[in-house]
Amino acid sequence: MRFSTFLILVLVVFSCTKDKVPKEEPIPIDQRISGKYNVYDSIGNYLYVLELKYVVNYSVGPDSLIIINFDNNFSYSRYQSSVYDEYSEFKYLSFLSPFPSKDINNKSWSLSNSSSGGVYDNTWRNDTIRMCFNKHNTPWWPSESVPYLDTIIKQIAVKQY
Repeated sequence: MRFSTFLILVLVVFSCTKDKVPKEEPIPIDQRISGKYNVYDSIGNYLYVLELKYVVNYSVGPDSLIIINFDNNFSYSRYQSSVYDEYSEFKYLSFLSPFPSKDINNKSWSLSNSSSGGVYDNTWRNDTIRMCFNKHNTPWWPSESVPYLDTIIKQIAVKQY
């Protein structure tokens, strides 16, 4: 009796196996970042659509970020730091533009990365980018007959699917 109970118990324990669920392959950084983003100001008002194309350089050089319609005025490409874990949850993005940058009205601007205490730190995380950048036209405003502007701009970009 004891042996048959033990045998039944052994059979029950070894016959119950956990189903193995195939592990999901992580999505590469270029596919996760690339796409269209709705951009909002810091209080939630819709501003414009930003398009990003992240290009991974699998050789020795840095990755590139093609930025289309940045701040609703600029399109350019920018090298990115290649020191990161490709499958990480977050990625710092450099939005530093060529100097000077010409907007859609052919006016000159300087755009640079900025930070305001780490809240807006130009980092992609969970399909959202908190952007903080400095925009100014200090050297050009008199010659281009435009109003002077030197400001820090905070925006939030949310990826659209």
